[in-house]
This record gives sequence, C-alpha cells and structure tokens, in this order.
Amino acid sequence: MPLSLAVFALTKPHRAVAFLLVYGAILLPELEYFSIKFLPDMDKDTIACGWAFFPALVWCWGRLRRTTLGKVPWLLFGLIVAVDLGRAFTNQDTLVVGGRVIPAIELHTAVTFMMQDFLLVFAPFFLGAALFDERDHLRDFLRIFCVAGVLYLPLVLLELRFSPQLHYWVYGYLQHTWLQVMRDGGFRPMVFMHHGLAVALFMATCALIAFGLARAKEKVLRIKALPVAVALMVVLSLSHSLGAFLLAACFAPVVWFTSPRTQLRVAALIGVLVMFYPMLRAYDWFPTKALINVARAISEDRAGSI
Repeated sequence: MPLSLAVFALTKPHRAVAFLLVYGAILLPELEYFSIKFLPDMDKDTIACGWAFFPALVWCWGRLRRTTLGKVPWLLFGLIVAVDLGRAFTNQDTLVVGGRVIPAIELHTAVTFMMQDFLLVFAPFFLGAALFDERDHLRDFLRIFCVAGVLYLPLVLLELRFSPQLHYWVYGYLQHTWLQVMRDGGFRPMVFMHHGLAVALFMATCALIAFGLARAKEKVLRIKALPVAVALMVVLSLSHSLGAFLLAACFAPVVWFTSPRTQLRVAALIGVLVMFYPMLRAYDWFPTKALINVARAISEDRAGSI
C-alpha cells in the first residue's frame, strides 16, 4: 500500500499502473496470501491488481469515468459473473476422496469469486483501456516491461550458477518443488516467480518487446534496444526452457520484419488457436502425438514436459 501510493504520487497514473502490475508480478512472494473472510485470497496477483486499481480511482477518476469499453467486453464480464454464480450454486456437495474431505462451496462464496475476477480480470483490462490509449503511454508501458526483464538478467544468471535460491534468501522458503528445478544437467531459474517456465516466458516476452522497441529505434535505460534484445535472448537460451526459447525465436522475426497489420493477424490467429484448443484436443484434431514425438527426439524429459 505505501509503495503504491508513493508511485502514484511521484509519476503519471499510466506509468504507476504499469510499474505496479509488472513489478508486483516479478518481485512479490509466491504461495503466501492473506486470508480475509468473504474476500478472495490476497496474494501477489490480487494485491498488485488491487493497489494499481483503487489508487487510480483517486488520481485519475475523471479519465476513468469517461472510459467506454463497448458492449462486447461488458457482455463477456457478465458471462464471467454468471459462471461465478454457477460455480457456487453447483458445488454444494461435500466430496470425500480417499481420506481427504473437500468441503462444499457455500453460496456466499459466489461473491468471493466475483471479487477475485474483478481484481484479476476486470481491473487490469479497464485500466488498460482507460490509461493506455495513446502511443506515448503504450511506449512507456513497453519500456517499463522491458526494463523489468533487464533487471531480471543478473538474477537469472545468479540462479543459473547457484540454483534457485533468491526466493528462499529473501522470503524464507522455496516456492516450488525441487524436482522441477533441474533440466539438462543444469538449474532452471525461478527467481521470484512460481516456476522456471514462468520466468522463461517472462524473459521471452521481454525479448520480443525489446525487438519491437529496437525496430522503432527506441532505447531502454539509455541503451539501444537491439543489444538488450540480444542479451535477453542469450540468457533465455541458457535457462533450460526450450519451449519459451522457441516461441521467442519464432516470433522475433515476425516483430522485426513484418508490418503491424501482419503482426495483428498473427496475434489474432494465436488467440483463436488458444480459444479453440480445448475443443481441438477433445476431438483429437490437434497434432498432439506428432509434437510429442518431435519433443521425444530431443529428450524424454522434453516429451514428458510437453
């Protein structure tokens, strides 16, 4: 709370929101949360989103009030509310699995579900629509995101050498099982995220952003963005997460060489694939076996992971 208020007091609202959301995700502790009755668990995600949203209501209320989302987003948010009500109304039976008793979901928990979705889905979406509607604001967001990746570089390199220890050194506990730390004879960094895959995907995203900034001839921390992008890719290649590295390697040329219109089409195609993936898997229309065989040609660990 004090950090959030200080950030809003010292910088523009859109920069404050970007800073709090990005750095909350990469620095706050995993697993731990505050349990408050009738409220969703106050963990790193809900805290970061909440303390980006509620101070914004004070600092830029007029701008938020003028924001119009359109009918489709409100329809989708309404569907989320309906699903939350359904989750509560259709899970009122106690389950016994072996010796474990899973209590029934009480009706008032529907309010908790809705509050959680408000913080994790509506708040960041609304802030994005309200505060990042100009070119300069989007540029600031990308720079803040990319700088976070640069700050993670030495932390990732440290854990590559000494194993994932930072979360334990700072917060006093390991955030994931040690069984998934080793890969290809080396350590997979986790830093302050829940898993090495999360760190790798974050670094891949930062690398793609850096390539985009480089193409726009922007700088990151007063350094040309292209060397930053290359450094992020090199460290990503050392992080023992082949999937994230392949994603960055495949889409970096798209960012670097294609037009914005083509990039939008590629992004839309990926979005459609993600949306229909459950149906494709259910009817066995997705080439799952072929992909697993390709991964198995690399190693059994890769096949098991994919």
